[in-house]
Amino acid sequence: MELLVSYSFSAAVIVKALSWTLLHSLWQGLLLAVVSGAIVLGTKKAKPSLRYNLLVMAIGLFIVCVFVTFFNQLSINTQIVTSNLIQTLPVEITKATETSKVVIGQSSMIIQTINFINTNAIWIVAIWLMIIVIKFIKLGSGLYNIYKLKHKMVS
Repeated sequence: MELLVSYSFSAAVIVKALSWTLLHSLWQGLLLAVVSGAIVLGTKKAKPSLRYNLLVMAIGLFIVCVFVTFFNQLSINTQIVTSNLIQTLPVEITKATETSKVVIGQSSMIIQTINFINTNAIWIVAIWLMIIVIKFIKLGSGLYNIYKLKHKMVS
């Protein structure tokens, strides 16, 4: 309980955790596709109910992995924010910024990518949310068209 109280969840921490979760869900989704393909190919002669149950379990496992990733990223980002708040002495902050300037100058492609993702986390989440809203609008209009076909255009 003390652990939950000690976390200070700010909007920036949640957005950063969400953006990293979305990026991690890409490789997790690819892994799900490979596992689903193996299930479909491996159970060609099995009962359809078995195939269905295995695929539902795979999707359930994917959802659990996404939630675990989100809470893991939330914990990591909260620890980073907390450790940055602990460094309150001006001398330590000056040394930390000088060190980080050196590290950024010598960074590899991976570190540059991580810095880009951390810097643009709000845009990653905003674009993802816009795509989800567009998909929901498309789904809603499709469901409405089915309703119209079923109830209003019956001859």
